[in-house]
Amino acid sequence: MVTLALFSILCLVAIPAFMRFAENGNLKAATRDITTDIFTMKQTALTRSAPCQITFNAGANSFTLTTPDGNQVKTLASFSQDIVITEANFGGGPTMTFQQRGTATMGRIRLQNSRGSEATITVNITGRTYAEFTMQ
Repeated sequence: MVTLALFSILCLVAIPAFMRFAENGNLKAATRDITTDIFTMKQTALTRSAPCQITFNAGANSFTLTTPDGNQVKTLASFSQDIVITEANFGGGPTMTFQQRGTATMGRIRLQNSRGSEATITVNITGRTYAEFTMQ
């Protein structure tokens, strides 16, 4: 009985910590996915010598990758329903463009989960990305 009681207490303490870990892990995974898509679009623009774009739609919580071949819409719901795009600003608009030489429209994307944790992805003119996290 004592062992069962100790195990129950341990579970009561561990479960909320595990949930927080899982929710923040989903935010990090979504950030990695967007960062990977940005890198892929830069490489596509360089390889094909054609401009490529990523357009973020905060209201629909999705983004569209536009290559010379066509469009591909992606959504953040595949990671978790609680992750939202709170800001996407590239030169005053939601669209980031990669030119033929790989240069990009500078800007940033902010993601947030239901815990209030935030991820900020910053893109500089060379197309390099930096991710910063504020975890709750």
